[in-house]
Amino acid sequence: MSERIADFSGGITFLGMMVGGVVWGNLSDRMGRRRTLLSALGVNAVFSVIAAFMPTYGTFMMARFCSAVGIGGLLPIVFSYCSEFLCKADRSKYLSRLVIFWELGSLLVSVIAWAMLPKTGTTTVVIENKEHFSAWHQVLLVCSLPSLAAIIGFVFLPESPRYLLEAGREVEAMMVYQKIYKTNNMNNPAAHAQYQLSELELPSKRPSSHGLCSTPPPGKSVLADMTYSIEMFWNSFLQLFMQPHLPITLLLIVLWFTAAFGYYGMAVWFPEYTKLVSTWEYEAQTNVTVNATYDGTAFNTSIENVRWIDSFFKNCSFHHLTFSHVSFDNCTIEDVRFEIIKSSRTYFRNSIIKDSRFVDTDLSDQHFENCVMSNITVLSLSTGCPLDFDYNIHLGEVLRIQTFGQLAILPGAVFSALAIDKLGRVKVIGLSMFLSSVTALCIWLLYSDGVVDIYGLLFNSVFISAWNAIDIATIESYPTHLRLATDIQERAEPCQKVRHKDSMDEDQLQRLAYQGLAVAVRTLNISFIKIPRLKKKERNKQTETKF
Repeated sequence: MSERIADFSGGITFLGMMVGGVVWGNLSDRMGRRRTLLSALGVNAVFSVIAAFMPTYGTFMMARFCSAVGIGGLLPIVFSYCSEFLCKADRSKYLSRLVIFWELGSLLVSVIAWAMLPKTGTTTVVIENKEHFSAWHQVLLVCSLPSLAAIIGFVFLPESPRYLLEAGREVEAMMVYQKIYKTNNMNNPAAHAQYQLSELELPSKRPSSHGLCSTPPPGKSVLADMTYSIEMFWNSFLQLFMQPHLPITLLLIVLWFTAAFGYYGMAVWFPEYTKLVSTWEYEAQTNVTVNATYDGTAFNTSIENVRWIDSFFKNCSFHHLTFSHVSFDNCTIEDVRFEIIKSSRTYFRNSIIKDSRFVDTDLSDQHFENCVMSNITVLSLSTGCPLDFDYNIHLGEVLRIQTFGQLAILPGAVFSALAIDKLGRVKVIGLSMFLSSVTALCIWLLYSDGVVDIYGLLFNSVFISAWNAIDIATIESYPTHLRLATDIQERAEPCQKVRHKDSMDEDQLQRLAYQGLAVAVRTLNISFIKIPRLKKKERNKQTETKF
């Protein structure tokens, strides 16, 4: 798989999540949180299983896109669903704990990958790549099992009481409150009496948004119902960009874009930079041979990380071996036999090759650059592969980075659960984003695997607090009918009034605006991630000068 295709395979997942967030999010206001979650989980589970059995790249990517559409519906709705069972006093504490399970799930995926995937390229990766149902397919299948388990669990959970009140289903909402009350007072026999409220303040009717909302269709046709649903979706979307919601909408767009860009960008960059550092170290150990002469030499053991420059080979044989990161630069190869050869990152550059035989090798035209070839015999039952697979691949290092990164987020998530409750959402967002931007400046100091590991642990631990706080701030910023996450009614207790506060107060909104400065600093610093790659170019120039 080329780098361009590999990048697209990751991008299509985010594209599916974006589509799913829009589609499922609006369906949840029509169908309810529970039904929408069950539907999104079903889509994710079914297409995750299908992706594990797809034989071609195109069908696999289509299945991954559909699976990501389901994931896109789960992420926003699950926060809304959980928050609508909580009182405002306990909301931040429990929602922060909810994020911990997200990290536990990511850690579980890393452990599964560590246990099931091959670690090196010279043996197991190459062998696994030939299998139709390889270890990669098995990992995808195992990772779909939690979605199936979640579907079973949601069957026994009630609908959100807040949604039921918004939908005018007060009786069903009261039944849910009764069940919650009985569960919370299970060990208190005196409280087992009938659940009562002296007064119930219901949510106000949904605003018409200056005439944008339409009257429900009479239900005479499916087309009329679909038209009404699309119109309701568009009306709800437009209301986000109208007063009084416009300022907070624009601010949250900037916050979420910056947060996602920073977190996922770094998550992709850490393994790539670890691979780059490993490549530097590997190239520094290259065995360089200059002006050597080989006459009648038989090579019958695999050759790795060797570079021949201005060397002469005559009447030699390379038999039943593997070339891995081998180069012949400005060499003369005369009457040489290459038999049963497997190659990886092997090239003949500016060389003269004559009177030689290539029997059952995977060396193709792409391995010969600016070479003069004459009287060459090529005998092979298979054609050359256009992909030059790198045998010097060490998945263990990448998996180690991913696992340690998820482990680092756990203490950060626990800290954020405590800090958000004590300091508030706004201060945690500002502090975490500022520290993350300062941490990004340390990217200049990354020159070894160990330093990259420590940097990844530190960045993930600091940044997760901002992510959690933005989640909760989003929940508190809109009324129920305009968003998936809502501000929650106060705890329902016997003989008490249940009240609802639709959104954050003005002081909180003004304080949240100060996070723009931290976002700007963070975005500027994240842009420095290209600097280490410039170091790579400089090193290449030094290597060329040396030889």
